[in-house]
Amino acid sequence: MALFTFLVACSTALAAESQYADYRLGMLNPDLIYFNEGGQRYPLNVLPVATRRQQEVSDLKNENNVPGANKLPLPVNMIPDGPVGPPPVANVNPLQRPSAELTPPDYKPIPTNNDLQKQTELVNRFAEDSDTKAPDVQQNSSTTVDNVSIGVSQFGINIMKTLLFQQGNVVVSPFSIATLLALLQQGSLGATQRQISNALQMSPSDAADGFKRLADNLQKRSSTNIFKVGNGVFLDEGFNVNPAFKRIAMKDFNSEVNQIKFSRPQQAAQKINNWIAAITNNKINQLLTPDSLGVNTQLALVNAVYFKGIWQVKFRPDSTMPKDFYMYNGGKKTANFMRMRRYFKTDFDPSIGSQVLILPFEGEHYSLMVILPSESTNVMSAAAALTPEKLLSYQNYTPKEVALEIPKFTVKSDTNLVTVFQQLGIINIFGPQSELSGLGNYREFAPQVSSALHSALLSIDEQGGTAAAATSFGVVALSYDDPSVIFRANRPFLAVLWDRQTSLPLFMAKIEDPVS
Repeated sequence: MALFTFLVACSTALAAESQYADYRLGMLNPDLIYFNEGGQRYPLNVLPVATRRQQEVSDLKNENNVPGANKLPLPVNMIPDGPVGPPPVANVNPLQRPSAELTPPDYKPIPTNNDLQKQTELVNRFAEDSDTKAPDVQQNSSTTVDNVSIGVSQFGINIMKTLLFQQGNVVVSPFSIATLLALLQQGSLGATQRQISNALQMSPSDAADGFKRLADNLQKRSSTNIFKVGNGVFLDEGFNVNPAFKRIAMKDFNSEVNQIKFSRPQQAAQKINNWIAAITNNKINQLLTPDSLGVNTQLALVNAVYFKGIWQVKFRPDSTMPKDFYMYNGGKKTANFMRMRRYFKTDFDPSIGSQVLILPFEGEHYSLMVILPSESTNVMSAAAALTPEKLLSYQNYTPKEVALEIPKFTVKSDTNLVTVFQQLGIINIFGPQSELSGLGNYREFAPQVSSALHSALLSIDEQGGTAAAATSFGVVALSYDDPSVIFRANRPFLAVLWDRQTSLPLFMAKIEDPVS
C-alpha cells in the first residue's frame, strides 16, 4: 500500500495586521490525511499557538466625563420569557457513534468485467472537452455555486452535530474540509465515491465545476478583507499520478503540481512550508516538520486557506470590560466583553430558540454570525435544528439598534476526522477496498487513508480596522434612550464566519469557554 499525506492549512485572523507583529504565530489550522500501508501513524507535531497579549482593561470610571457613558440602559430583552425552540438535549447523543477503531464492512471485490466500466467513468468525468463530461455536470454557474454552498453548509452543520457533545470549545472549517474531500472525491470510484458524494451532497463533476467557479469568484473579488485559497499537489518521483486526476486538479481546483523528494523529509517539509507561507502571508510558515512526513510518502495534497477580516464597525478597546460568562456546568468565569451600540441585523428565531446577530466586516463580503440560544435551550439543540436555508435567511434580517456585549475569545480545537467521516458515512477510504485508484498508484499499490486530523483556531477581539475605518465609522456614544435589543453573549453560543457572496460557512465554532 502506498503512503500518502493530505494537508489542509487554514487560518482566521479577525484582528489588525499589527496585532501579529508582537509574537510568533504557530500553526493555526492544518488538516491532515495520511495514506499508509499497515496503519502506521505519522502524527503532525502541532506547533504551539502563541497567546495573544491581553490588552489592559480600563477601570469603569468615565475618563471623558460624558453623562451616562458608563451606564448601560436595561431594556427589555428580546427573548420571550417562556420556553421556546427545541428542548435542551441532556447529554444524549442521538447520532450513532462508531468508535475510532471501527472497521470497514466486508467488501466483495468488483468483478473484473466491471473494471472497464469504471475506467469509462473516469474518462468521462475528467474529459477535457466539456461536451464529453458526465451528464451530471451542472452548466448553470449560479445554480452550481448554490448547490455547492448548500452542500458545504449542510456538511458543516453535520460535522458540528457530531462534535457539539464534546466538552469545551469546538471550531472547524467546513469549507477547507469540504475542499479536501472534493479533491479526494475526484480520484474515487464505486462505493467510496458514493459515500463521499452523499456526505458532500454533490457529485464529483458538480463539485469540480462548483469549486472552480468559487475559486474564480475569489480571484476576481476586490475587498479590504483578505481571503486566499490555494491547492497544491506534491508528487514524489516514484508516484504515477493519474493524468486525468492531475488535469482536473489543475483545471478545476486551480492546483499547483510540483515534484518533490519525500525521501528527504527535511527538504520536503521545508518546500511545502514555503508554499503554505506564501498563501497565508507568512502567518503559517512551519506547518510541517521532517518527522511529520514518512520516508515512504509518495503524494501530498495540500490546501491552504487564509482570512484576515476588518470589522465594518470597530470596537472601542476602552469600552471593553470584565464580566461574568456563565458555563453549562453551573460555574462562571470572568471574560473581557467588547461592547458597542449600533444597528445590526438581528432577530429571534423561535425554531432554534436563539437570538441571531450579524457582525459585518468591511464591504460586507464577509460577516460573523453569532447564534445565542435562550436560557431555556442550549447550543446542542440549536445546532440540531439548523439548516442551510436558515443560515441564508439570517442574512436578510432587518437592522435594529442593539446594545451588544460579546466576549473576546481565541478558541482552538483538534478533531479526529476519521471518527467524524465514519459518522457521516465515509468508511471505505479507510479500508483495503478504498477505491481511490483514480489518484494514481505507487508500483502496484493503490492509495488508502489511514488517519485524518483537523486543527482549527478562531480569534476575535476589538481590533480589525485601520485608522481610516475607525474614523469613517467613528464612535457611537450611548444615549439615554433604551435600545430596542440587548444582545449579551454571556453564555455558550455558536459563531459562523460567513462568506456572503458565495453563501459559504468558512468556519463554524461553539464557544463554551471564551477564556480557556
